[in-house]
Order: sequence, then structure tokens, then C-alpha cells
Amino acid sequence: MSRKFKHEFEPVHLNTLGGEVSLTCAQIEQAGLLEILQAPGAMLTSGAVLDSLLSPGSDQFLFTQHLGQAREVKVALSGLLGRFVTRAYLTEHHGYKFYNHLTASTLTLHGGQQAKVVRKKKGDLPDWVVYKPAGRGLGVAEAKGCHDPAGPQSALGRAWAQANRIDLVSATGRLALKRYAVAVRWGVENSALAEPLIAVFDPDEVGDAVPEDVEAAALGVVRAHVANLVRRLGHSALADGIDRLRFRTGDESDSEDEDELKSTALAAVDQAPKRRLTRDGQDLGFADGLIGGVVTRAGPVRGGADLSVADQEVLARLDLGATFVGVEPSVIRAAVSGTWPELEKALTLTRLSVPDDVGTDHGGTWVRRLGDGFIAA
Repeated sequence: MSRKFKHEFEPVHLNTLGGEVSLTCAQIEQAGLLEILQAPGAMLTSGAVLDSLLSPGSDQFLFTQHLGQAREVKVALSGLLGRFVTRAYLTEHHGYKFYNHLTASTLTLHGGQQAKVVRKKKGDLPDWVVYKPAGRGLGVAEAKGCHDPAGPQSALGRAWAQANRIDLVSATGRLALKRYAVAVRWGVENSALAEPLIAVFDPDEVGDAVPEDVEAAALGVVRAHVANLVRRLGHSALADGIDRLRFRTGDESDSEDEDELKSTALAAVDQAPKRRLTRDGQDLGFADGLIGGVVTRAGPVRGGADLSVADQEVLARLDLGATFVGVEPSVIRAAVSGTWPELEKALTLTRLSVPDDVGTDHGGTWVRRLGDGFIAA
């Protein structure tokens, strides 16, 4: 079931979505699961809980009660859910498929082209550098959640200040980007917060870097996204190989040959265990399998990449929210090779046999809760 948010977007002339947007609970929960997996230090996942917290008699994203009573609980839950909703919003309505969480280890996007994140001001970094293949667009995004009856403008201002603390630069100049500040004001049934709202500030910013540097930075976002995801799913050797490619500078002090690094990373792709997502024994069309693992409410299952069918069935029966998360090998290979036609071909491949209740981020990652006949064989 889709849930509605009022939608305020600035600059108004760039608003192509109108005054209302919809997201399903499944889309938000999937975005939340991927966000928790890729966020540094996070381990716990929430499982499928959103629908039970929302008003059954409304088609709006309206909670039945406030997110906790104590202020610190409200702030923590609001901030976390704000990231989940914002990621789902950017994925489903703006086409962003790849997310690089900003930490000290992810400020380098492409060592060879000197494409990197540069801090302009002191303070917390924004949440992500994002990338969408359509138009090869880069962006910086910061998400906030709030309960303010007066509206989300104060939270939106804080989000904009944070999103504006960095630039993306290369050896040839600043990179063109979209800069998103997103504030999600929650709606609560029978309260002054009668209407859920997503407020967005998103001006275009021109750059002067050459196109090759923009492509290199985008490739860095793709590699960071894939590496952060597969590492948490138990594929550390593969993630390390991808990260070494991202950090390689190519100058005289760099002893590692790019072709050798690619060969090593591609070998790790070939050696990684592959799982076929099936339903009632029927293959769902992933001929090359998926590289991934199993995640429960307690986090990724140790050895989840090799978890037996019998163990998956036990986890499903125990109702631990066991979910298979897998990435298409073709997308990982394209990220390693750095070949744009190969990546674009992998992302546009249509899988006619995949049911609607198997989630995807449209970036080569597939998500399905185990049980009801679904197994990663």
C-alpha cells in the first residue's frame, strides 16, 4: 500500500513531482535495511515494522502515536527514519541508485583523477554523495526528520547548512552536482501533526571540471556503494579489492598496477559464492546468481553467504526478519572494470520473471524476506 506525503520543493520551477508524493512501506524498509548495512558502525536492523505503526484508516504516512515520549528518543528515531524515507524518496522519485556514506575513508572518490570530497566549513558532514546513471548525475544529500507543528523549515535549514559544508572537486575543478536538503515532518493521528510532509531544497550547481573527472567521481561513488554493501554481507576480500582501486593514485609513489588490481578484484567476484533466489523451487531469473548474504533483526548473519537452505528455513520459522540481500555479479564486475557501457547495460537489464514482492534499489541489489516459499539456494 502506498502512503502519501505532502511535497514542498524549492526551486518551485524544478518541481516535476507536484504537491504530493507516495512511497510504500516496503520501499522505505528496504531503503532502511540497505542504509543500516552500509552505514559505518551500524549493526541492528528494524525488520518489517513500519506498517504496524501507521494508521490503518488513512492512505497518508500517518503514525498512530508519537515516536516515543522522551525528547532524546523522539530525536533519535526521527533522525533515523528521516534517513530511511529520504533514501527511498531519492531512489524512487529522483533515480539515485548509488550511495556513498561520508566518512574519513570515503572522502576519496577516485585517486587517479584526484576526485574527492573537500570540506568547506566545520561541522558534521552530510549523509551521502549520491549518483544516478541517468544523465550521469552526482549529488550531495542530507536528511532530517522532525516533529515541529510549525513545519519543517527549521529542520530544512539545518539540513541545507550541512549539505553545503562540502564540495566535490578534482584536479581540473569543481564538479557539477545537485545538492539536496530534505526534511521529513512526521504526521501523527489525532494530534497537531495532522499532515506528513517532505520538504526539499535542491538548487542546481554548475562545475568546471572536465567530463572525464565527473565520470571518475561517479565511478568512485559506485565502487564505494558496492564495497560497503558486500563487505557487510561477508565478502571482505572482494570489498578490499574494490577499495584498492578507488584509492589508487597512479602516481610514481603508487606501486600497485591498475590492471593487476582489476584482475585481483574480478577474481574475487568469480570466487565469491553465488546464491539463486527461488520461490517454491522455481528460479527467479538470476542466471549468474547473486553475491550477498542473510540479514536478521540482529544484523548480518555470520557466514550468511553460505547459509544452508535448512538454516534459512529455521530463521524464517523463528520470525527473526531473515532477509536475503544480493548484488548482481554483472554490476560488481562493471564497477571493477570501470566501463560505463558495461555498467549501463547491467543496470538496464529487465528481469521479467522477478515478482513484484522482491525489492530492488534499481542499482543491481535485490532484497527479499525469506519464507513463504522464498529461499536463496
